[in-house]
Amino acid sequence: MLKRPYDRQDYLLLFIFSGILGLAAKFIRRINHVECDLVRILLGSFPSFFAVIGIAFLSLAYTKVKHQKGIFFCFLGSLIYEFEQVWSSRVFDIYDIIALLLGYLFALAVYNYGKPNISNTLELKSSSCIDYVEK
Repeated sequence: MLKRPYDRQDYLLLFIFSGILGLAAKFIRRINHVECDLVRILLGSFPSFFAVIGIAFLSLAYTKVKHQKGIFFCFLGSLIYEFEQVWSSRVFDIYDIIALLLGYLFALAVYNYGKPNISNTLELKSSSCIDYVEK
């Protein structure tokens, strides 16, 4: 299947969607007292995961840098911010580092995958159906 790159509107929608999911995870964690450690870790790390994705897609929408380096620099900035929390007496968590790395890999995969070109796919399917009927 042929792929085409995302355009600005796609990156903005991905940014908004990741922002909503990150804020929802933060809100759910604050209003609910979660007993399970795994769920508490996941809800605590989801904002970091979605933050690096959202920042990467926002930068791809509004900068001329449309390649993997832009996504990497967004990850690097988020990583520096996470390590800065050690010196600013905020919460430093290794799970946030893992979430940033997974978010970076996810954003990279979405960027590299591209957007399916539906019109070419429909043309290929319809032409193959016609060929089959003619035989």
